Amino acid sequence: MFAESKEFAMKASTTGCPFMKIFFGFLAFSTSFSKAQSIEDDFPPFNASLVRPNVYLRMTYQTTVPMLLSCLTLEDIDGYVKVHTDDTKIATVAPNHVNVSCQNEPFKMVNLTVRGVFIGRTRLRVKTYNISNIEQGEHNIPVVIMVPNRMLTGIFIVCVIFFMLLLNFGFGCKLEVDVIKEIIKKPIPPLIGFLCQSALMPLIGLALSKAMRMSNDIGFGILVLAASPGGGGSNVWTLMLGGDLNLSLCMTFFSKIAALFMMPFWLFVLGRMYEYESANIPFRSIATGLVTLIVPVLLGLALRKCKPSAGEFVIKCLKPLALIFVIFVIVFGSITNKYIYQMWGMHWYLVPGSLLCIYFGYTLGYLIARLTRQGHRKALTIAIETGVQDTGIAIVLLQGAFKFPMGDLAASVPMTAALFTPVPLLCILIGMRIRYCCQEGRCVLRPQNAVDSEKVDIEKKSPECAISTIDIDDNYKLEKKEDPQELYTIKL
Repeated sequence: MFAESKEFAMKASTTGCPFMKIFFGFLAFSTSFSKAQSIEDDFPPFNASLVRPNVYLRMTYQTTVPMLLSCLTLEDIDGYVKVHTDDTKIATVAPNHVNVSCQNEPFKMVNLTVRGVFIGRTRLRVKTYNISNIEQGEHNIPVVIMVPNRMLTGIFIVCVIFFMLLLNFGFGCKLEVDVIKEIIKKPIPPLIGFLCQSALMPLIGLALSKAMRMSNDIGFGILVLAASPGGGGSNVWTLMLGGDLNLSLCMTFFSKIAALFMMPFWLFVLGRMYEYESANIPFRSIATGLVTLIVPVLLGLALRKCKPSAGEFVIKCLKPLALIFVIFVIVFGSITNKYIYQMWGMHWYLVPGSLLCIYFGYTLGYLIARLTRQGHRKALTIAIETGVQDTGIAIVLLQGAFKFPMGDLAASVPMTAALFTPVPLLCILIGMRIRYCCQEGRCVLRPQNAVDSEKVDIEKKSPECAISTIDIDDNYKLEKKEDPQELYTIKL
């Protein structure tokens, strides 16, 4: 190894010239030094390794990762270790710099603190350097940052299911079997809803994702959201806004049945434009939604038939319960999913894309219904059914479509849509209440049973109040009773 330096040393000892001895001696020293330095560069004197094979951590949490520094020689050789993560927006680590002295500490254990910043995958890297700043080795492990504690999410889901069971039971008490039969005999409104929701909405979702040049996971989330069936919240908003509850329940039922074959169709046709691992249709979630809709409704029908007085009491409690449900979903849902607020800053198109997908559904459903000569109440019901999507089904599908935890990033699309879905409907409801309050004391059109598709009562405040013409709905006509003090009744 030191053959050249030995040769120079022999020449220095055999030569007779003193200057040549100095010259060959200097060459021998410099050669041996450079060789020793190259050995140190090629063979690292110490090693750094991470004890844990991987790191799984929730957002805002931190954990300790032990790092073992072991010297391979007892010589007085110094160096240092650099520690970092590939993406500091996902996870950070401290300390980032550790000095090493093999003579003083041949073995050293250093605790690294890893902190989760946001959902995603990255790697924790440890690189060793010698005193000459030359990299000598590297060790890295995967780091996975997950969503925050799901306990609140679980509580929220259980409460929503409980509310929906109670509300569907109340809807069953209010359901009119004869009206349901008429809807089935003339299913024009459900067919319009099927056209809007199952045929046109997926195309709108695809157009939005491509027009805004969304990332692969967010764009696929928009498509899945648009292809999802109608949600149970549509029945609640139909009740609150005075739509046709009988039609709404029929459309929700038909929408979930259609989703069993329409979602696989659209994911096969349009889903190939995106890259994902698998897209297993959550048939169990769809079936669960059907059961939670049908069983309480049938129980409500049975209660109203067996005990009409109890059924009327449930109907009176229906609107207050629906209002409590709406407030609960808006407030508690915003708190539970607050981590997605960071996503809004990272992807500018997440909020406008989700909003446009939902609001296009409202607008498209209402316009097509009016163009096909449907009355205002039916058009309003179709619009609500088209715009209010079953975000739970979309979340389940997206979480399984990508490698963990990237599915949670894609699921931020239906979560964002769920937060903004009630906004325009709530504004309409507030506007209706303000208008009603301003019209008190005059002859007003007031829906006593806002969701009753058979009749709407017109309350006459005084005998002097005269009604000449009333434009209510194309599907209703006015019938005046003999007593002017009594109510005017509008019948189909």
